[in-house]
Amino acid sequence: DNGGYITYASSLRQTLTLRGSQITGSRGLGYDLLSATSSQPDPLSRPIRPGSWPDEVVRSYEFPADSPRGRVESFNCRFEAGPIRDVVILQKSYRVVEISEYCDGPTGAFENLHLADVSDGTVWRSLQWLGPQQGLIDLEMVLPYTGD
Repeated sequence: DNGGYITYASSLRQTLTLRGSQITGSRGLGYDLLSATSSQPDPLSRPIRPGSWPDEVVRSYEFPADSPRGRVESFNCRFEAGPIRDVVILQKSYRVVEISEYCDGPTGAFENLHLADVSDGTVWRSLQWLGPQQGLIDLEMVLPYTGD
C-alpha cells in the first residue's frame, strides 16, 4: 500500500498497480504502462453509486519513450449505463450495472467496460485499456482493498 496505490505481483515478477479498481501501472505483461491518472471524481479510483457517476473523466497514460517523462497520451472518456444483471465472482453473486466507457483522444479511441455494484458503485469486474500495444486487460476484484 503506497498512499492508496496497491501493487500486486506474480511469482513471474509481473505487476499491476491499482488505485481502487483503476489500473494505474503494469510491468512484465507485454508493453509496460508506466502510469495512468484521471480527473476526479473517478468512479474507478473511489466507488460512486452508478446514478452519480460523472458524465466524463480525462484519462492520461504514460508509456516508455526516449525521454525522461515518457510518452503521455490523454483521452476524454464518457460513461454510458447499460443493463442491470447478476454476476458471480468466486461463488459470490453481485447485482451490477454494465457501464461502457468510450474514450477519444488525438492518438485514437478505445472502449472500457465496467460492472459496477448497483448499491455502492464498487467496480467488481472491468475490461480496461492499458495502451495501444497491450490492449484490454480483464480485471476481477475478489475483495476490494480498504486499507484496514
